[in-house]
Amino acid sequence: MRLKTISTDETLTMTESFFSQKIGHKLKAGDRVEITPDQILTNEMLGAVVIPKMNELKAIRMHNSLNKESIKCFMDHGGIGTTSAYVDLHQTIREFCKKHELRIFEPGTGIGHILLTELGAVVPGDIILGTDSHTTTHGALNTFSQGIGGSDLLEIFITGKTWLMIPSAIQIRFSGELIGFTSAKDVALSLLGEFGLDFGLGSSLEFDCPTSFSIESRQTVANMSAEMGATTGIFPYDATLDRFLSAMSLERIPRPIGPGKKANYTKEISCDLSTVIPLVAKPHRPNNIVPARELSNVTPDQVYIGSCTNARIEDLRIVAKILRNNSVRINTLISPGSHSIFRQAENEGLIKIFLEAGCKIIYPGCNACFGGSIGLLGKGMIGLSTTNRNFEGRMGGDESTDVYLASPATAAASALSGTISEPTVI
Repeated sequence: MRLKTISTDETLTMTESFFSQKIGHKLKAGDRVEITPDQILTNEMLGAVVIPKMNELKAIRMHNSLNKESIKCFMDHGGIGTTSAYVDLHQTIREFCKKHELRIFEPGTGIGHILLTELGAVVPGDIILGTDSHTTTHGALNTFSQGIGGSDLLEIFITGKTWLMIPSAIQIRFSGELIGFTSAKDVALSLLGEFGLDFGLGSSLEFDCPTSFSIESRQTVANMSAEMGATTGIFPYDATLDRFLSAMSLERIPRPIGPGKKANYTKEISCDLSTVIPLVAKPHRPNNIVPARELSNVTPDQVYIGSCTNARIEDLRIVAKILRNNSVRINTLISPGSHSIFRQAENEGLIKIFLEAGCKIIYPGCNACFGGSIGLLGKGMIGLSTTNRNFEGRMGGDESTDVYLASPATAAASALSGTISEPTVI
């Protein structure tokens, strides 16, 4: 497919070029623009915030300029019939989507940030807005993808547009290769540990990486751009992304965006992937980082492998490689990111490995990550998770509940040893 990358002006960052191409003239960081996004993602916030407000405003229809095929609702947070409140909320969403002819994805189908890519709805050059902070995930496929609030989605539904401020950009260059079981999750944790939770505040992160850095790895890092405080995280269009997209049926024609040769970045950061080691974020912040090998005295009550950060087939293959012919010593829950990933894992024999190791398999969804359904922790419990946040109460419990964040490899190795452990090559 190999398409030519567009740069509107040699002085523009990728971020500025996305908006300049969208609007049709040169724009710079700090400019405010009114746009209709190319793709809109929503979830239970549709029922909790937007629908009640539309009823309150007596808005009986959505703006006629909206392409309803570009709007998708994923009921991924609340699980299947977990509480009467969620049952009622999901029924409200079903009725709304049926009335307005919007595509809806039922609980248990998968995580919206994973499904949207599988649907071919994430297309290079797109501006994607979603009512979830981890909409940043889609920047891995050379899109500008930003999380928005319910009021922003309400504005889009009623007016067909919303206002955005074009953020300044920070460039992060990856070089070298990951070693052993070190993964993209460790890269994200490394950046958080070095630069903190807010170093990307008000900015987009524009990544440059080797072609060997897989798309799933890029999705993990783009996903956790949200934890870095960034508006979005954008990866380039290259041969690796081109091969990935060539196997898919896309909703629109790609318009890859690249930075200008004289693009002006507020900061430039370099990261040698070969120096990254397995890391863990201790409670209660994603930037409270230590090497995994230093936590051998911590005994988790539960290991959770899943979420929009680390529930893809690449993640599950790594877990299976470590768990094969072994048995876990900790209650271990594994939640594939979508039905498609679940089926692929089954076809590859991964599910059999997980079950034989003593793991519990959960239907696809946000589940424990959000603290909305299966796999919650209680007071005083310790959890080791491949999710993206470990704030107090995030996965259930209270201030006495401790959640440690790690890669799938570290989670699997820890499940086997019974304490938090660094994964080693086997």
